[in-house]
This record gives sequence, structure tokens and C-alpha cells, in this order.
Amino acid sequence: MASSTGADNSSLDILRSLGLPPARADEAFALLQKEGLNALVDLQSAWANPRDKRWERLAFPTDIKALLMSYFEAQMGFQYGKMQVPPREMCTVSRGLSMSTPGGQMIGPWRKNY
Repeated sequence: MASSTGADNSSLDILRSLGLPPARADEAFALLQKEGLNALVDLQSAWANPRDKRWERLAFPTDIKALLMSYFEAQMGFQYGKMQVPPREMCTVSRGLSMSTPGGQMIGPWRKNY
């Protein structure tokens, strides 16, 4: 894994920028350090590749994981929201379709909140 020590690439900086209280961000960062996920690149890699199960093994509360997933999705440029439903003639069944990262991590409405 590529690791970086730059201030903009620190997992701790990202946790703080998400609005977590400093004590809670420090506690979450300690868990990340245990897993060797000090840099943002490492953390994003763990999220984007569900096959290695590092994201699932993180002992984070669901709300912190949801914040991080939303952050990563925003960084990818993925957005979703509510919109007006088009006429029935213009719709198609999307059952079975989903969106995921190249590594297989589901994103948006298809993701699981761990």
C-alpha cells in the first residue's frame, strides 16, 4: 500500500473535516493506525476493495463509516438525490442493476451501511 504523511492525505485530517469531535476523531484514527490505514489513499483503498475485507473489519460505528463512504463517493463525483419521476413510457426496470467501484464496493443507494 502506498502511504503518505502529507497533511492533506492524513486519515486524521479527513476524520476531523467530516465534523467529528476531536476526541472521537482521535479514537477513530487510533483504530485506523492499528489496521495500518494512516493515509487517505490507504483508507480509500480499503473501502473500494471489499474482497480483502479490511473495510468490514474496521471497528468503526456505523455513522463514521457512513460519513466516510459519503466522502469517498463525493470524491469520485458520484451524486444521487431525489428527482421527479418521468412518465411511465420513458421508464425501464432497473432491477438487478447496481453501481460499484472497480474493486466491487457498492456505492450510493446500493451500498450497505456497516
